[in-house]
Amino acid sequence: MSLRGRETGFRLWAPTAWEAQVVLYPGGEEAADRYLPMKRGLRGLRELTVPENLDGWCYTYRIRIGSQWDEAPDSYAKAVGINGERSVTGGNGRAA
Repeated sequence: MSLRGRETGFRLWAPTAWEAQVVLYPGGEEAADRYLPMKRGLRGLRELTVPENLDGWCYTYRIRIGSQWDEAPDSYAKAVGINGERSVTGGNGRAA
């Protein structure tokens, strides 16, 4: 995840995934606000650029393999929310 001015970028390496999404949450305990599909790149890389600065939002990655969907936080996130179940954009130490 990266914040670049008015954009937020997401990258995920998921070579076995049939589909991948970024799930956005306005906070640590709120319901999902958006499910955004990621584009497939080379060698299993998935990418998404959101034309908004989402600093302080929570997010997870959701992937589908076959008919099974799984959701997990970003293993490279600099900050996580309650119980580590969601990653936090920005990584500035704010609790979500």
